[in-house]
Amino acid sequence: MTIGAEDSDCNYSDLCCDFDAYMIGFLLFFAAQPGTEDEYNIHLFSDILKRYYVDEKIFRDRYKWIDKELGYEPMGDLLFKINHHMNSSTSGQVLTAILGKSPSEEVNKACCKSFCNYIYTMRIK
Repeated sequence: MTIGAEDSDCNYSDLCCDFDAYMIGFLLFFAAQPGTEDEYNIHLFSDILKRYYVDEKIFRDRYKWIDKELGYEPMGDLLFKINHHMNSSTSGQVLTAILGKSPSEEVNKACCKSFCNYIYTMRIK
């Protein structure tokens, strides 16, 4: 269930938190838009958390949201998108160079492939 050691910066719990934060932010943003029924809901954050974790249990699909985040379509190539994001985007290049200490191309590809396989195995079938 862990990528790297449990004390690494990329473990299962961290990934769950990242995906949860992404979707909770998405739900909050759209629920608070002008003209929505929740526009003036002073308990919106609590209501979204309850909906997310208790009522609708939206969190169960957290590993499918990487598709949306990476612009990946189900028939597309997830590995290509992960490689592209990590090696072509500014944020990916900064992460790779600074935090990854500029790994070799071989290590970079292996890490992207491992992350891709991890995402595939974590999805609810």
